[in-house]
Amino acid sequence: DRLFFGNPFLVDSELVNLDLRYERYFDEGEYLTAGLFHKSIENPVEAVTSGGGGNATFQSFLNAPEASLYGIEVEFKKYFDGVTWGDNRLYLATNYTWTKSEVRVGANDTVIPPGFNGMPQPAASFVVDGSAMQGQSDHIGNLQIGVESADGGFQTTLIANYVGERIVARGRPGQPDYIDKPGTTLDFVLRKRFKDFFGWNWFKPSLKLTGRNLLGTDHQEFMARGGDRVDIYTYSPGVSW
Repeated sequence: DRLFFGNPFLVDSELVNLDLRYERYFDEGEYLTAGLFHKSIENPVEAVTSGGGGNATFQSFLNAPEASLYGIEVEFKKYFDGVTWGDNRLYLATNYTWTKSEVRVGANDTVIPPGFNGMPQPAASFVVDGSAMQGQSDHIGNLQIGVESADGGFQTTLIANYVGERIVARGRPGQPDYIDKPGTTLDFVLRKRFKDFFGWNWFKPSLKLTGRNLLGTDHQEFMARGGDRVDIYTYSPGVSW
């Protein structure tokens, strides 16, 4: 129940990106990496909503004055050579990112939102100073446990993903933002590539089996204020194979 349209007054964002990384490789395909990062963004693009005739809601975009984010990222992968089946090895892989983001809006800052014929408007009417960047979660992580062959011909993996709450779009002036809560999902993937199919070396088919959202996690998009919540776009996507 939202109509999407563009904003011809958008300008490119400009970023200053600083990274400090540590990387260690134990063996082929095994590693530990850790990083610190900081980004300063001028004119970040943010999704915003506005009202139309009747109950219609419009979603578009504008340039917020400025934003910054910083955080840490850790990634790890390890094979367990003591747990093997033929040339297949058990492995564990994981990564985690923590991010603190903030949009800054000064008292005299303006934005050019859609629907105002290019006339600047007070930025504070559309973006709350100190709020998180639209689309940015504080916590993102995944954990993979699987078995794979050395030549990559066979792989089976169980993948758990977690994504923290994030702003989908800025609410109408005076209203709460639209919040997305991805939560935790669990997927399964199996791939098998056949090297020799009934003696036909020129024909090497492959098999793939996937299971998505095995926990049955709901898609949740809502507005909340003072302990009250209104669901905007919440549904159960179910489990798929």
